[in-house]
Amino acid sequence: MGKLSQRAGDRLLLLTTHRAVGGRWPAPIPGEGWRLRRAGPRWFAVWSSDCERLRRLRVLLLPAAWLGLSAQQELALALGQSRAGDCPAALADPLLTARGKLRRRLSRGF
Repeated sequence: MGKLSQRAGDRLLLLTTHRAVGGRWPAPIPGEGWRLRRAGPRWFAVWSSDCERLRRLRVLLLPAAWLGLSAQQELALALGQSRAGDCPAALADPLLTARGKLRRRLSRGF
């Protein structure tokens, strides 16, 4: 199977994630125009590794409630996506904890 065209990949991202409605927004996210979307375990694993696409579309992708991250852990994940991996020192531990939770959950085949 060949690679998806950029447009088809963008559309697939939007079809396999959902817009975050209500709930908490991991603020403060720098810059404007970012859209918050959430995804289930498998789609989060697929799309979270496509950082270039997420930044180009200005999408912050967070796991749906299945993982139970704290607001600080979600903020760390979102900042990591929006700033190309640059995370403030104060959020380094929450980021490591969130990534650890993701790895453990996905390795169990959730």
